[in-house]
Amino acid sequence: SRAYEGALVQPPKARSSLHYPLGSVQCAKTTKKQNIVIIAIDAWRFDMLKKSITPNITAFANKSWVFTNHSSGGNSTGPGIFSLFYGIPATYWTVMEEQKKGPIFIDTLLKENYQIQILGSADLSAPPFDRTVFQTVPHLEKKQSTNTPNEM
Repeated sequence: SRAYEGALVQPPKARSSLHYPLGSVQCAKTTKKQNIVIIAIDAWRFDMLKKSITPNITAFANKSWVFTNHSSGGNSTGPGIFSLFYGIPATYWTVMEEQKKGPIFIDTLLKENYQIQILGSADLSAPPFDRTVFQTVPHLEKKQSTNTPNEM
């Protein structure tokens, strides 16, 4: 049993075979690929995206597409990020880790030759995103090179 596993409720069937994704992913062919930036902030309320509180993020959002129809799959870091990238509940964490299955979202981006860079404010091995969500990201830096988030 891994240390982090106790932080998530893992039903016994979570270790059994998983069929993910259930179907094949179909992407429309385009000549111009979009830049994708995901800003994920722990315990951040959606209504705090405003000029007086987060002026730089707000300015970036004003010239970008902002998707607001996502409900977190958990109330802590691990389940929230897991559900955002996999699109399924974090109760599948153990089986994804054991079967070494990354999220289809990242797999598709890699197949489409996107360059992926993960900039975290914390070590990516606790929770073990390096063995789940970001396991297929090439040259993943598990330990971040900066001391504080504002230095990024």
